[in-house]
Amino acid sequence: MPRLRGYLVVDEIFACSMLLHCLLNALVTSTGVRIIAIGDENQLAAVSSSWRGVHVCPETVLGSAYMHRLCGGVSVELSHCRRSDKRLYENYMKPPPIEELRKILPYKGLATTNIVVSHRYRKHVIHELTKKNDEVLGGIRDAIARGEPGMERWPGYLERTREYAGDNRYPLCQRLVVILGDRLLVSKTHGKELLNGAFVVVQKLDDTGITVRDCETGFEATMPHDRFQEHFLSARAICYATCQAKTIEGTIALHQTGHPHFTRRCLLVGLSRGRAKHLVTVK
Repeated sequence: MPRLRGYLVVDEIFACSMLLHCLLNALVTSTGVRIIAIGDENQLAAVSSSWRGVHVCPETVLGSAYMHRLCGGVSVELSHCRRSDKRLYENYMKPPPIEELRKILPYKGLATTNIVVSHRYRKHVIHELTKKNDEVLGGIRDAIARGEPGMERWPGYLERTREYAGDNRYPLCQRLVVILGDRLLVSKTHGKELLNGAFVVVQKLDDTGITVRDCETGFEATMPHDRFQEHFLSARAICYATCQAKTIEGTIALHQTGHPHFTRRCLLVGLSRGRAKHLVTVK
């Protein structure tokens, strides 16, 4: 058989499990494939990052002979941020103590995207946002029923919303009111169009199902309504581990910064998702 050659790009290299590192090592030592590894050792590590019962942190992987061999002894450190503005970039490259950071980026209430530690709190945030949606939609319905002037176009708006009840088969899901244009998080891969962890935007709601478009690939997929809770969560609140490697548009609020499992890695991941300092707050 011909020897494998070419380049393999591995993004988020420090989020790879030890098993995957072993496979990459075997690939490099037994083939002609060269690796381009990309990552930040200060961000969240892999869930399974232990070797012979000993935890292996990303800094250890970075300084190892294995990483030197994997990348041919070549490393490049980028110093210009193309995602965030300079003020936010400086805050997450050298973050001050969390008490000081709360003063620099004061919390202003629930944001477009709320980043949390636990799924329990994530569901609480979504519940509060859903209550606000209920109040707004309820007010619109009452105004239409009273025949108030200027409400002629709103019945069409209400047709572009749909309520999904919670489903006990999927413990991460909950009751949601979905509106055309809402952003969702894929919680289970479906075919080649919907990949777990991807952000999608609701494009269409009708009797056949819900049609969404992947924010990165542009792929569209239609899912029957009875499978919505199996495959989607609201993207208004997500966990720190889920948002790593993503750019988040709009306002961002970092929650649960006093949680026992909130670490400096969580802080760096959360702060570095935003586009600008004025868009990020810390609770």
